[in-house]
Amino acid sequence: MNSITRQFQIILVICLLSFMLSCGQLTFLSPSPKIDVDNPLVTEVAARGIWIQPIDGISKPMSKLLSDSIIKGLLLRGIRATKDPKVNSRYRLKSKAVINKDDLSKPHVAVITWTVFDFSDKLIGSEEMGVPGSLSDWYFGSPVLIDEIGKVAPEIISSIINESKETKIPESTLIKPELWGVWINSVTNAPGDGNVSLTSSIKNVFLRYGIPLADNPYSAQYFLEGNVNVEPSKNGLQKVEIVWIVLNSNSQKVGKAIQKNVVKSGTFSDAWGDLAKVIAEAALPGIKGVIAKHDSSKLQERNSKMEVLSDPKEPILPLPKLDLEGL
Repeated sequence: MNSITRQFQIILVICLLSFMLSCGQLTFLSPSPKIDVDNPLVTEVAARGIWIQPIDGISKPMSKLLSDSIIKGLLLRGIRATKDPKVNSRYRLKSKAVINKDDLSKPHVAVITWTVFDFSDKLIGSEEMGVPGSLSDWYFGSPVLIDEIGKVAPEIISSIINESKETKIPESTLIKPELWGVWINSVTNAPGDGNVSLTSSIKNVFLRYGIPLADNPYSAQYFLEGNVNVEPSKNGLQKVEIVWIVLNSNSQKVGKAIQKNVVKSGTFSDAWGDLAKVIAEAALPGIKGVIAKHDSSKLQERNSKMEVLSDPKEPILPLPKLDLEGL
């Protein structure tokens, strides 16, 4: 009896072990839960932000400066961005810059095309952005220029991303739809320190007389360019001509004001000093006249007291003559 009982117990133990092993094997071979890759929540977690690829058409240092500035601007807008291709990103930004070397009458030194693809390389959208400024600002990576692009590009890029969400993309590539004020580009071709001195003086004159200056080139209603031409010395005298050109926000010429005179040779060879202030003061009425002839509705002068130059001398150059052709 004891032998039969013991055999039964052994058989029972063997059966129980076999059952447990079978259950364990079945559990181990059971498939893992299937992930629904089409689920938007899964996609959002799996890939977020934008991968900023190197910008075509410019040097590597310039591309790095621009990319860093754009990433900073995107982060400020709450959009994750990276230059690391190993980071799993939901979007990919491909960009190309084309420098304007042919038509120097346009205020845009370059045009950058921003193109966004999703994680499956599907085209989301593309926008162009004009970059006002000078070639020297572009080639030397002006901090002001880099900073402005870092402010404007993220808005354009975020608009492209939101296109699928029925967010209207601005028709203009400028950062602000409300254009206001005048953006003064650097004066060119002046001898001595004229480019810097005259640019600074014309800005100060605008501010002193309450004419609004644009916060940045992308929100400007008008652009002002100044070009100086000093002819070679002849009989101890030199002819000098300063041309002020006014352009609208579409790079179209509005008009120009011209200052001409004959001065003693070498007058403008070194530091311009107070001459730059006097010339800027004399140029203002003509520049204002060009703008007012075109449209004065958005350039209302502030109620500020006009300051008078302490130097009572007559302007070195006469008041500008207006060239209003085409208006």
